[in-house]
Amino acid sequence: QTGRKTVKTVYRAGKERQLRQYMRQMEFKMERTGLLKEGDVLSVTEGRLPNSYYYTLGNAYAMSANYTFRERLKSTEGTVLEVKETPKGFFVMVAFDEEVETGSVESREG
Repeated sequence: QTGRKTVKTVYRAGKERQLRQYMRQMEFKMERTGLLKEGDVLSVTEGRLPNSYYYTLGNAYAMSANYTFRERLKSTEGTVLEVKETPKGFFVMVAFDEEVETGSVESREG
């Protein structure tokens, strides 16, 4: 899910475009619980594969799914929103402040 926070106008090379500040949410898979809690602010490290990118949360607490170049994360830290246990394991939902061009907001869950 994404939600609008602020709108501002940016001038670049004579063209005007609007940017919006969004709260991007990403899910990370965690192997064991008790390492993180809601409200923790953690760094995120980007890893590269031949055709995609993945992210490691903090000191290898959890890992993300693979993302294409177009879906790359711009933020370097995020805030833990939720830690949940499912039959498939432990998952962490993390929020990142992202600035994206109007009309190109993306949300990926999975």
